[in-house]
Amino acid sequence: MAKNFLSKSALTLATITLMSVAAPSVSADTTSDLKNVNTEIATAKQKLTTAQDKIGSNTQLQLKQAQKISDLKQDISERSDQLQKQARSAQVNNSGSVVKFISDSESFSDAISRSITVATVVHANNRAMQQQRDDKAEVESQQTALNKSVKKQKDLQIQLMQSSANLDSKRAELTAKKNKEDQAAQKAAAEAKKAAKEASEAKTVAAATKAADTAKDSTADNEQNDSVKDDQAVSTQTVQLANNKTQTKTNASNNGSNNNNKQAIRVGHSSSQNNNRAPKKESYTPAPAASYGSVTSLAQSFVGKSPYKMGGTTPAGFDCSGFVQYVFGKQGKSLPRVTSAQENAGTKISVGQAQAGDLYFWGSRGSSYHVAIALGGGSYVHAPAPGQKVSTGSTHYYKPSFAVRVN
Repeated sequence: MAKNFLSKSALTLATITLMSVAAPSVSADTTSDLKNVNTEIATAKQKLTTAQDKIGSNTQLQLKQAQKISDLKQDISERSDQLQKQARSAQVNNSGSVVKFISDSESFSDAISRSITVATVVHANNRAMQQQRDDKAEVESQQTALNKSVKKQKDLQIQLMQSSANLDSKRAELTAKKNKEDQAAQKAAAEAKKAAKEASEAKTVAAATKAADTAKDSTADNEQNDSVKDDQAVSTQTVQLANNKTQTKTNASNNGSNNNNKQAIRVGHSSSQNNNRAPKKESYTPAPAASYGSVTSLAQSFVGKSPYKMGGTTPAGFDCSGFVQYVFGKQGKSLPRVTSAQENAGTKISVGQAQAGDLYFWGSRGSSYHVAIALGGGSYVHAPAPGQKVSTGSTHYYKPSFAVRVN
């Protein structure tokens, strides 16, 4: 009976352990961020399609404008040739003397007719000259409008393409992060199942408990603080269940045998010690109190004003680390130029410990690829990406990897 009891206890431990170490899913933040980015990409594509349709319509208008300009230039050219011919004819025939032309009239009526002819020619020439000036002004106006329209189209197209490229880059980053979390979850699940199987095949309660602990340890590094607390609670319930069943079965089979009772107590005590082992957590050096909270006011003064510029270190254009270096420099704190070097500007702390004036980093320690200044409450200010200006964000939507308190 004792042997059967041990087998049942091991099976119970294995079953409860499997429940407590079910494979962790991809973090809710990553899934939410990926969903948001996909929505933004769909919106950006819709805007791009609308812009392209508008560009197509503008192209037709531009062709019409170009044709109108061409026609005006043709009229100007023809009119200019005509005026030049008239001027040359007048010089060759010496017909510039209007008085002589009229005085050569054969009669009074002929003189009147010649006077009308001269007036008509002069009026036509004046009108042609005025039309020439008007057409030239119209050509210049149409050409200026056409150039502005073309430039506006190009600027809009570049802006939309940059926005689309930034979103595609962010989606690729989040997809890689999701894949990495999926792999970690699958590995943890495989280790948990293996340990649970060993627990179900164990010959003693102590061995089963040890195998259950092994299964729990395989997922300890892949779960958040809340899930760690839940694991400890489930682990405690496992020990209590094993102890209760041990006590009950031992009393029933041995009618109060002291030796078996002592064995149950020893086994229960051993199980409790094994299951109460603290889960592994990343250790942090105790950090000094935050002392650069004052930088946040200056940092936020650039929001919506200073554009992103690769390698930029001034308000005319910042990249992420150049922005951090500039803001802290104005407060009397000299920081390194690049993100990976700025990691060593203080004491590493957890993201949850970050206060106003601390730094958030994205990426692995020693090779981070982005940095921002914490504003407190999970908010931050940063120089985000090409085509954008300094802005604020939230760790709820774009979670940092770790934080640093500047010393």
